Amino acid sequence: MAAPVFRLLGEVARGALRRPTATAEPFSTSYRCWPIGMDCFGHKSNVSYFTIAELARWQLQTSDGVLKKMHDS
Repeated sequence: MAAPVFRLLGEVARGALRRPTATAEPFSTSYRCWPIGMDCFGHKSNVSYFTIAELARWQLQTSDGVLKKMHDS
């Protein structure tokens, strides 16, 4: 249960260290795909895919300063 929390905190920290991106600029991030997130045929599971998308969303919000603005208001 603690592993997703640590991954989330890591992505927020990585986002805080990134330079801010423009809204029209594409956002990309790297992710290591572990075998636990795949089925027996080597396909990415839906739950794992959405978890990666959620972590990328947190990283994007942190790098753009959205979380800081939400905290300040």
